[in-house]
Amino acid sequence: MQIGKEGKDLIGKEYPENKQFEFSTSTSDDLSFKVTTAAADATNVDGEIELKGDGMSVKGTWNDAGVFGFETNVKSSALAVDGLNLTISGDTEKPKGAGFDGSMTAEVTYQMDMLSAKVESKVSSVNDATQVATTVGLASGSGPMSAGISLGLTDANLKSANFSAEYVEKGSYSGALLATNVTAGDKMGIGLRAVLYPSSDVTTALMVETKNMKPSSAKVGLKYVLDAETTLRAKVASDLGSKNTLGLSYQQQLKKGATFTVGAAMPVSNPADVSVGFSLTVE
Repeated sequence: MQIGKEGKDLIGKEYPENKQFEFSTSTSDDLSFKVTTAAADATNVDGEIELKGDGMSVKGTWNDAGVFGFETNVKSSALAVDGLNLTISGDTEKPKGAGFDGSMTAEVTYQMDMLSAKVESKVSSVNDATQVATTVGLASGSGPMSAGISLGLTDANLKSANFSAEYVEKGSYSGALLATNVTAGDKMGIGLRAVLYPSSDVTTALMVETKNMKPSSAKVGLKYVLDAETTLRAKVASDLGSKNTLGLSYQQQLKKGATFTVGAAMPVSNPADVSVGFSLTVE
């Protein structure tokens, strides 16, 4: 159960920018590839390959900085336990003299009718200094209402606490998300998402964060489904000061299984300083 996922995706995803081009494709055998490269330097390539099977998947990633990663996901059908999922992932960098940099993460989730639980533990090493970070979460939902809480620990010390509650009446005109995040006792974030006219294919999202009980940043997103093949998106991110960024996205379904997206980001104070990106997905 991912509370507030729709609003977070509207603000944070599907906006290719930073002068990048992304291509992804998949085969009928559940094998998929994704390659991302910077337009200014086509030799810098990030890649991803994933193979999905009956109840499990294996994914490998790499980037031009020399970081290699993997992820294995085993679903309940393979574990023979309804609602149980296991994910193991890790990454490592090229050796840089003395020491080893890398991490290993294990995540276990359990989903019942109205309740989901998640435990994630990450062991990371930087120059042979090891740190263990653990997140424990619990979420519940029935009908339009859902709520969850999670605690973050680092080396057994409590570092963060999060609470989220969402109310979305499917097929109606409105919904809301309230999320709080307290980190190390001095930073508190509050998020609010409002959904307007989803039946008319118009969605808005608003996220406001605070620090030391004062507003520190805000993001507003808008999605409009023009027709069955065309979607327009826009977002504005602000630090409530001099830094305000406008993002635009145009997504077109070329044919069944093929989608092209172009996105742009620019400072509101200097629109000429625009950064453009493209994404092509073929299934």
